[in-house]
Amino acid sequence: MPSFSVFGRQRRDVELFARIFGNAATFSGFSVHAFPAANRERNGAPSTAYVRLEKGMIATKEVPETPDFCIILDSSISGNLCGKPAVTIINTTKKTKDRAIDASAIDVRRAFPAMLGALLKAYGKVSLKNVKTAMEQEGEKEAYAAVEAGYKAMK
Repeated sequence: MPSFSVFGRQRRDVELFARIFGNAATFSGFSVHAFPAANRERNGAPSTAYVRLEKGMIATKEVPETPDFCIILDSSISGNLCGKPAVTIINTTKKTKDRAIDASAIDVRRAFPAMLGALLKAYGKVSLKNVKTAMEQEGEKEAYAAVEAGYKAMK
């Protein structure tokens, strides 16, 4: 049962990332549990969302303690956010031991679409086609080009 933790400074983008990825995973045949952390403070405070996927029924509703994927939309959020995840993807221009892309250069307004593309490439079990459908349902159709660019930028 893969789990994903998403961290960022824009609560709306963090929650939208989780919702779009969760919907796309549903279209790919997964059962999904996607939820934000109970952080309703001012905008700009670190926000977190979680996604859990399973081919069958999801039995647990707990926050993943050690997620399989840790996605950091804003590199100014630091620290040991995810314990020891299998894969950490960070939006940064700096050299890092983690997988990194410069998502802010791909889309200057918002990093989440490019980071979503990077996650799709790293995870490999949710298709770009399903993400495009999920983005259209969320009214984010114009940001799909950044998803494709993030997918291509991920190594």
